[in-house]
Amino acid sequence: MTHPMTITIRPRTGRSEPLLAAAAYAAVLFSGLFAGFVLTVLLLELSLRNASGPVYTQVRLVELDHLGAFASVLLAPAIIAAAVLTQGLLRRRDGGRWLAAAAVLLLLVVLAVSVSINVPINTDQQHWTVLAPPANWAALRDR
Repeated sequence: MTHPMTITIRPRTGRSEPLLAAAAYAAVLFSGLFAGFVLTVLLLELSLRNASGPVYTQVRLVELDHLGAFASVLLAPAIIAAAVLTQGLLRRRDGGRWLAAAAVLLLLVVLAVSVSINVPINTDQQHWTVLAPPANWAALRDR
């Protein structure tokens, strides 16, 4: 017997079982990689707290070079895979369908926060210069 919140992909009739299994693995893989990515960015930001303006700006410019693309490469497939999994589990009335639906909703919240808060901050910081960061760079960083 499985826990009611455990998602299991048991064979039934139809061709959707391999798709559900692949979606489950992809959702966990990409969501986990994205969580690791976000944690790495957080640790990098925390380690730069005592850096000077030019040092902080230089590291951020290097970091922002591929930050958005990498985040998209991880978050988009996580959302798609979790949505495919949720749709399949809802059709089957599987016990884990609400857990999968909650994962999709949380991933969409992450996307909304990223687009509305992080992307504008990152876009603004891409225009900073190492030799002359804004006078209020620490306040902008903390925001």
